Parts: sequence; structure tokens; C-alpha cells
Amino acid sequence: MKTTNKILLAILGIVIIGFLVFFYNGSDLFQGLLKFKSEINSPKLIPAKQKFIKLDKLIPEPVPAKPKLGKLLDELVPEPIPEKSKLIKLDELILGPIPQDWINQFNKDFEITFIYKDCIQCSAPYVAFTEEEKLALKNATYRNFYVASKIDSYFKKTLPWTKGKSLYDWFKDSIDGISYFDNPSKYNKCCKDGKTIVINGRNILNHIKDGNDKGWFSPSSSLSFSDSFIVIYIHEARHANSDDVGHEDCDNDGVKGEDQSLQVMGGYGVSTLFNHWMRYMLPEETINETINKYGEESFSYYGYIDRLCTFDKNNKELDQDDQDWIKSVSGYEIKCDKLCM
Repeated sequence: MKTTNKILLAILGIVIIGFLVFFYNGSDLFQGLLKFKSEINSPKLIPAKQKFIKLDKLIPEPVPAKPKLGKLLDELVPEPIPEKSKLIKLDELILGPIPQDWINQFNKDFEITFIYKDCIQCSAPYVAFTEEEKLALKNATYRNFYVASKIDSYFKKTLPWTKGKSLYDWFKDSIDGISYFDNPSKYNKCCKDGKTIVINGRNILNHIKDGNDKGWFSPSSSLSFSDSFIVIYIHEARHANSDDVGHEDCDNDGVKGEDQSLQVMGGYGVSTLFNHWMRYMLPEETINETINKYGEESFSYYGYIDRLCTFDKNNKELDQDDQDWIKSVSGYEIKCDKLCM
């Protein structure tokens, strides 16, 4: 009995000791759990140095690559000069090739015909063009419109009567065809069948025969390519515009063969303006190159400006109102000197 009691007491003591140990350790564990929970709910503040970490500073900067030789050479070579600022040589343009695509488009925009019957203003015996002459007139038409449109693309300002359009687009809006008749004693006219200008083909062929299509200026005839071809078509096409006022009889000779003024931009006015644009609105290098080769008279106004009612033929002067107007639209007055004689 005593032995059994001793054993029980010993076991009870072990249990009590174990419970005390467990309680002590469990208390630490319990406190630890509470502390962990508290830290989760209220995390510690990040130390100041760790608040804003710039990741780019952690990543090393790449070592710049050495520039390649090709790139260095490219930087030394200047960029191409824009097409419009290049020197345009008028002789090269007149004598150069015409792209076939351009001719194809022209044939869609305009019709070239030849009058055999009911010739406008014709009373003298009529002579039909040969096939060779018709081909020459077709080629002259292509050459005229191509050269005129290329020159126009180099002007610093658009021509004042085209209302902001290119010269080619103005032609396209004004007329739909060109008809040639064969009678050197008769004048050009607008218009046949509505919007077809009628041009004296025999006179055009004579200009070709005289060599007026071999460069910008022909010293033998004292005519420029513009005088022989371009302004002839511009003059007649202008009459097809609804705002054209037509010609006046300033000389009181019974014939309406003059324009009231330069400002109304009639047939002779637009011819004068085109040559004025040639003189002042092309790149300076082109103007100087042309004057050095042919002289100032290659940009003459003669034949057009003297058909203005505001032009004094005795003193070779344009009246002040027209001078003020032309200066306002171009920046330059018309200086006659040799250009109006």
C-alpha cells in the first residue's frame, strides 16, 4: 500500500512539474503569437533610407556604343536640297524629255483637234495641215503645257488670276481642248464648242521654223519661248473664264484690241503678268543665269503691256494705279527700260 502511494505521488509530481513547464513555455508561445499578430496589423515603419528605392540606380547604366564609321560619314554628308530650290535651267527644260506618263494624262485632260471646215474667222483660201505638221503641232502643244507647268511649280507665288491653283489646273478648269486652224492672216480665238480655244497653227509652225523652240530666247526673232508659245495659250484660255471682262477699244479705232488695265487681268494683262512672274518669281539663280546668257530683254513685256489702256506708249510708262497694284501682288513694280519697247 505504501509502495503504491509512493508511485502515485511520484506520477502526480511528474504531472505537476510537466504542467508547470508546459504553462511556462506555453505562456511564452502565447505572447509570441500575440506579438506576431500585432506586427501583422501594425507593421513597422521602413527606415528612412529604404523608403524610396530608385530601381534605375540599382541597374547599371549601359556603356554607350562607339559610333559606327558609316553613321559619322552620313552626318558629314548634307541632306538633299529640296527640288524647288534647285537651279532650273530654262534651256534644259525646253529641250529636255517629256515623261510619257505626263503626255498620257494631258491627253485625258485636253483634246487636240484640227479644223478643216467652218474655220473661225477664215475667209482666205484654206490649206489643210499635212500629217507631219499635225504631229509637229501636237508635240508643240505638249512642250508648251509641260514647260509652262514646270516653270509655274518654281514660282515663289501663284499667278494672281489662277485663284491659288497651279497653272496646269487653271488650264484644266478653263478649257477642255485646243483646235488648230491654218490661216496665217487670222487671229487666235476663244472659244469653239464652249471651252475649246482656237489657235492659228500656221503661226505656231512658223515659230518652230524660226527656231523659237530651241531655247528660252531666240536672238534672231527677239522672241522668248513664252512670247512664241506659252502666253498665246494663256491669253485665249483667260477668255474662257467667267470673270474675264474682254477687250476694250482704248485707241478709238473701232477695234476692241486692248485691256482696260492690268488689274482687270484680261488676255493681255495675264500675258504681262506671266512674264513679270518669270522676271521676279523664279529662283534668283535661274533669273541670273538667263539674263547672263540672253540679256534682260529675254523677259520682255513688249507686245502685251503696250495693249493696256493704262500704258503710256509715248513715255513707256504704266500708270501709277497699276504700278501700285502690281507691286502689292508681286512685291515688284514693272521697270520698262528695254522691256516695254
